[in-house]
Amino acid sequence: MAQMTHVGASPTKEDALAKAVGDTVYGDDFHLPGEIYGKAVRATMTPAKIKEIDASEALALPGVHCVLTAKDIPGQNAGRYPDFPVLAEDVVLDIGDAVALVAADTRELAEEAASRVRVVYEPLPGAYDFAGLEEGEVVCDWKTDKGDLEAGFAEADVIVENTYFSACLDHAFIEPEGGVAWVDERGVVNIRVPTQMIENYQNVARTLDLPLSRVRYECPMLGGAFGGKEHPLLGAFMALLSIRTGRPVRMAYSREETMNTGSKKHPFLMKYKTGATKDGKLTAIEVDIIGDAGGYTANSKGLL
Repeated sequence: MAQMTHVGASPTKEDALAKAVGDTVYGDDFHLPGEIYGKAVRATMTPAKIKEIDASEALALPGVHCVLTAKDIPGQNAGRYPDFPVLAEDVVLDIGDAVALVAADTRELAEEAASRVRVVYEPLPGAYDFAGLEEGEVVCDWKTDKGDLEAGFAEADVIVENTYFSACLDHAFIEPEGGVAWVDERGVVNIRVPTQMIENYQNVARTLDLPLSRVRYECPMLGGAFGGKEHPLLGAFMALLSIRTGRPVRMAYSREETMNTGSKKHPFLMKYKTGATKDGKLTAIEVDIIGDAGGYTANSKGLL
């Protein structure tokens, strides 16, 4: 019998010691000479039309380098999904939508400048519960069946009908999103940011209107993700600011930003009708599930 190398053994977790003693370098741990700081201006009302963006007060602060809006994006204003903008232009559909980007000398100044960007909104009607969603726009509709449903219920001695709800859930990873972007001496845009799907960052090249060979991505150690770090928006933010200012740009989300932005676990309304015999044998199950996709299609089709 062949000697087993791994079965029954206790392998060493290669990155455990570095994490335990604090030597692991995460996205927000990298520092570059001459770096400045970016901050996103987030929507405070949704759904709503954007009537006006006034950055004059922010730009008047000493140490503020620029304020960018959707009009400053040279390429495609979309991230991983076509309907999910990098910067909202005409309307905001999610409370975490970014409507502008600020670059400043310090993180505190960037936050102060972002708070001084004045955005005028016009409220739009929206759906805020599952009753409204049932009449709303359908992203996708999947149906599947197996066997004879009517015969199964006819065979049942007991039929139970219930409705269940699940809430929208944040992935709650320990490390909020953070990273740095810079343009090197060759004119290549470098983006160092933690992500689960580095291939999604190809979309940043389209946002910057650059060939893929001009955008380089590096993924440092992830401080947790669980499905919540697939979207390339952070990299696009930093790259846009770095190109405009000619400086390395760092960004790090607050916990509030992390919870208000990005993809979440969908809430669901689930209606179950279950048939069973007296001895506990299930004879039929009919299920109708409605998922709340939020403001954008995003990964809802794949999830369903």
